[in-house]
Amino acid sequence: MHPEARERFFATYTWLPKITPLYNSTIAKYIATSFSSVQAEAVSDVYFPPKLHENGINIYTSYRFGKAFRYGRSLEIVGGIFFLTTKYPIYYALVALFGYTVGFNAYFYELTRRTVIRMDLLPHTHQIVCQKVGAFGQVITKLHQISDLEHVNFSEQETKENYFWNLHYHKLDRNLIFKDKSTGEYLTFDSEGWWDRQALEHELLN
Repeated sequence: MHPEARERFFATYTWLPKITPLYNSTIAKYIATSFSSVQAEAVSDVYFPPKLHENGINIYTSYRFGKAFRYGRSLEIVGGIFFLTTKYPIYYALVALFGYTVGFNAYFYELTRRTVIRMDLLPHTHQIVCQKVGAFGQVITKLHQISDLEHVNFSEQETKENYFWNLHYHKLDRNLIFKDKSTGEYLTFDSEGWWDRQALEHELLN
C-alpha cells in the first residue's frame, strides 16, 4: 500500500507568540490573521499518485529513488555550464570521463538507467508503463509489452555484473529483475518501493 498522507500545518501564529515581546500581543494576533501562512496537505487514508493514463492502474512507486535520481541528474545542467565557462574545459572533461569510467557509471548512472521509479498497468493494451530518470533529471516514460518481459535470475546476473551488484546489493530488490526481450533493457526495482497489492492480483500479472 502507499504511505499515508498526513496533515501537516505551518502557520504564522504557531511561532510568533513564542517571541517574548509578542506574547499575547495584539500585533501578533493581527499579523497571524492578516498574513496567515497556513499550509496543509490533502488528508486521506491512502495516497494515490495521479494517473498516467485514464485506464492506468498504479502498481509500484519508488519515493526514495524518484527524488534522489531527479536531483542528482539535474546537476548535469550545472556541470554543463561549468564546462562551457571554465578556462580548462578539456582538462576537466578528462577528469570527469575518468571518474565516470572508474566508478560513477556503475554507482549512479547505470542505477538510474535500470531502476524504475514508477510502474502502471494498462489492461486495455496488455502493457506496462515504466518511468525512469534520464539526462538532466527528466522523467522518461516507456511502454513495455507484458509478453516481452522475462524474469532474470539474480544469481546469474550477479556473476555477470559482480561490481554493479556489490555497489547496490541492499538498494535493489534481487527477486524482481526483468528484461525486455525486444529491447534488451533491464528493469530493476527499489527494495523499499511501495507496491499496490490489489493491482498485483490483476489477471494480466499472474
